[in-house]
Amino acid sequence: MTLPILLFILLLASALSAQTAEGGRSWFFFRDKGPAALRKGAMAEAAASLTERALARRAKVARTGALVDETDLPVWSGYLEELAALGIEPVVISKWLNGVSAAATPAQIAAAAELPFIRRIQPVLHGRRPLPPSEPALFRPADSGDAPLPYGRSLEQLEQIRIPAVHQLGLYGQGVRIAVFDTGFRLNHEAFDSLRILYKHDFVQDDEELDNQPGERSDQNSHGTMVLSIIAANKPGALIGGAPRAEFILAKTEDVAQEIRGEEDNWIAAAEWAEALGADIFSTSLGYIDWYTYADMDGDTAPITRAADLAAGKGVVVVVAAGNEGNDIWRYISAPADGDSVLAVGAVDNTGKVAAFSSRGPTADGRIKPDVMARGIAVACIDIPPAEGKGSGYRSVNGTSAACPLAASAAALLLCANPELTPMELIDALRRSATLNLTPDVDYGWGVIQTLAAVESTASVNRPVIIPERPALTGIYPNPAAMALNSSMTLVFDLVKAEEVDVRLYNVRGQEVGRLFQGKVPAGTGRQVRVRWPAALNSFGSGLYFVVVKSGSLHESRAVTLLRGLEGER
Repeated sequence: MTLPILLFILLLASALSAQTAEGGRSWFFFRDKGPAALRKGAMAEAAASLTERALARRAKVARTGALVDETDLPVWSGYLEELAALGIEPVVISKWLNGVSAAATPAQIAAAAELPFIRRIQPVLHGRRPLPPSEPALFRPADSGDAPLPYGRSLEQLEQIRIPAVHQLGLYGQGVRIAVFDTGFRLNHEAFDSLRILYKHDFVQDDEELDNQPGERSDQNSHGTMVLSIIAANKPGALIGGAPRAEFILAKTEDVAQEIRGEEDNWIAAAEWAEALGADIFSTSLGYIDWYTYADMDGDTAPITRAADLAAGKGVVVVVAAGNEGNDIWRYISAPADGDSVLAVGAVDNTGKVAAFSSRGPTADGRIKPDVMARGIAVACIDIPPAEGKGSGYRSVNGTSAACPLAASAAALLLCANPELTPMELIDALRRSATLNLTPDVDYGWGVIQTLAAVESTASVNRPVIIPERPALTGIYPNPAAMALNSSMTLVFDLVKAEEVDVRLYNVRGQEVGRLFQGKVPAGTGRQVRVRWPAALNSFGSGLYFVVVKSGSLHESRAVTLLRGLEGER
């Protein structure tokens, strides 16, 4: 045995000692897919295993090339047989990475390392769910009457990234297929009544049960349920997710029995499964750093990162939580957020300030991460429903785990508006339209997502601006508006030409309360302007007010009802 191989085995055995005691696993990566003569037939079989939707999605990124490649070929059975002869039985087999995950002793690892077809052996990474302890339940069930607005408590987190304005265009994620990989899901909640699940699988227990099973911890389902609701909830007046009409593929990939630990090989298996079923987006609120150093966050080392980048290369938009290590000794993003083809999402508060816990960049090879930011403090979601009956409670949570599904929602709305976008075109659109697009840094990336601007920037390539026959103020929402719950309202204009618009607020006595907006609005239908309450409104009470709009071609007034004093009723 040569000295380099001996040193490699000794170091690997040392790293694996604690893991092996816990029943941990290692990745065994192969040099090739077996004899070349067998590959032609295997390629045809690989193509046949993909859904038509998956092939169509791949065509977006492989317009001049083949829709399947060697990564789609199965691992060669001959290599599996030789590992089996050493007593190494695979738990997960990855065709994308050309390897297997399996429990193995140091002696078995040493024997496998000398096999000529073994390229590399490394431990299976353990992960963290980037979701700090949730806030107390902040409000009662939806029928209690304390959430009078259609969006309920989710309005502010959605407005921060300009999602309601996109909903007003009729885009709710319909036709987009989102795969959520997480700890488990309990779905008997009123906000999930319209949830459309196409496929589901438990990769921990290898069955179809997404909820808790005998022997699992009581909170196994909690993290995934809350994350899913931020995207998919649809209970007007209580909670509306960012993409409530999308289709969903749900995968239970993490075992929470060992506190906050989970294994990346389940994620990789779920990714290959969901990609073949035609998923357009992966949303994953998990991060992996155990057994790694910061130098490994280079976009090429972690198996889960390589799998995430491969998924993007097959046309999937991979949205990942940046991690919650910003204020601890690690500090940096985790895998697979280091991938060069994934959208890594950091967390901000309601003012747009980066959360202390939000993991920072850069990657080990110097790239800016995170990519974009979304709300990650006091994010409204559902409360975990009881085992029996139907849940109707709501709460809020903190973490980049909560920011990730908001960003996945924005991605879904972009694909809903322009299905031909490739993953990198979509990521580029979100970056270019975000709040710090001209001055990105390693704390905020390109800034807070601005979904409407991203939709307009991508849709304009294929969709001409529609000029209305006459100018008009076509909508104001929310109306009524509860100021204690929402910091702004949105005005919708149809304009024949671009022009300066002045918007002011008056009370019923004709007294001017303050200016809401003054600026140029572009020509076209459905042009939206978000306005904030003037400071002088603090001295006025609830009641009827009038929004007065003036421009060169427009002079309109609309009645709005403003409600104050709801703070004490929360």
